[in-house]
Amino acid sequence: MNNDIITELLMCEDLGSKRLLTFDEEQAIFKLLKNDSNLREDVQTIMIKANIKLVYSIAKKYYPVSTLSNDDIVQLGMIGLSKAVDHFDYQKGIKFSSYASYWIKQSISKGIHKALCNIEQPTNATELKKQFFETEEKMVSLLKRNVSFEEVATKMGVKASELRMLFDISNVASLDKILDFEQGLFDFIDTKYPQIPESIKETKELSEDTEKLLVSAIEEFKKTFNC
Repeated sequence: MNNDIITELLMCEDLGSKRLLTFDEEQAIFKLLKNDSNLREDVQTIMIKANIKLVYSIAKKYYPVSTLSNDDIVQLGMIGLSKAVDHFDYQKGIKFSSYASYWIKQSISKGIHKALCNIEQPTNATELKKQFFETEEKMVSLLKRNVSFEEVATKMGVKASELRMLFDISNVASLDKILDFEQGLFDFIDTKYPQIPESIKETKELSEDTEKLLVSAIEEFKKTFNC
């Protein structure tokens, strides 16, 4: 298999705006990546550009959060999207957007959680929230699917009803809420999105190349839609 599809998609100006990737294109791209890790940056570029509106669609469902700006929430979602590209297994036969939605939501939820931790609260509550996110990530990596709030609580040996009380439901969307991604995929936000906020960069382990890629994707989106 040659790399013509990679070159074609990198040059496609309409990708992410007027057209999405087909399932077959996703399969071909990730099969190439599996056989050649040097294609990682190109695949990241393609998948971020193709799914940037998915990030916006999910991020706006978390507004407002008192401790973070809307810009911060979108950037957290972009980080989750980047991680989804690295973890995606095309051989499972699922669409990338369905898989990426988990990583986007998790990244946003964890970022909001960290921000809310700046508000004084009992140490044991903070540790329990940390354990929740760690358990959730491990379960998803192992099971290769989204897991519900109740499943995570059961794994932790904690009552789901009591665990839910630790989360600020008024500020954070329910972690296991099913979102209509297909219907909202082409929604986009009119707010202008600047470069990755310093507060986000300080709390995330991103490579310099990945950081530049995320910033570039945001800037390209702003130009396309005159945001």
